[in-house]
Amino acid sequence: MKNILCFGDSNTWGGCQEGGKIIRFNARWTKLLAEKLGKNFNVIEEGLNGRTIDSHRPNKSSLVGYNHLELLLETHIPVDLVIIMLGTNDLFSYFSNSAKQVGEMLDKVISKIKTHKYSVGTCPEILVIAPPKINAKSVVKVFDVDEFSEAKSIELEKEYKDIAKKNFCLYVSALDLKVGNDGLHLTVDSHKKLADKIYSRIKGIYDYEKEK
Repeated sequence: MKNILCFGDSNTWGGCQEGGKIIRFNARWTKLLAEKLGKNFNVIEEGLNGRTIDSHRPNKSSLVGYNHLELLLETHIPVDLVIIMLGTNDLFSYFSNSAKQVGEMLDKVISKIKTHKYSVGTCPEILVIAPPKINAKSVVKVFDVDEFSEAKSIELEKEYKDIAKKNFCLYVSALDLKVGNDGLHLTVDSHKKLADKIYSRIKGIYDYEKEK
């Protein structure tokens, strides 16, 4: 059995709204990936609405991913692969982060995974996902983003790709995947396409497991 920890925000939680309904459980990419991989894989869904990589709001420490990463790594040991899909919330105007600063936060998270002293098993492989482009024109007012956030979300793709390469991580880009009417969350079709992208990226590594 291979354990895959999906460490993300609302796009991992399944915050997809279509037809006036939030479609979460059956249509999110983590569920679809689990179906594609089969019974020899345990896909662990650790998505949290509003989670940042390492950006802090007052009284919102529970949303800072870096603060809780070690706890999750130990909760789900042994972990064979960590999939990181974070960064969108760090681009909110409130934080005034540049794409480079968000990339540095990702680098910090990868370092934490690599240097953690695992009580069971060894350091997992890491797959980095560049998040989808923010659509500032359609984003709902509750989300604190603007045209600068959208531009930064595009810049983030190169930052993430470079960081993944530097750290010998697997890499997938979701930048080209369509978001819904709220400007942030993947559509149902985009969840399917993301699951396909991830599966295609990792199947060569794990094919032998599925065939057993």
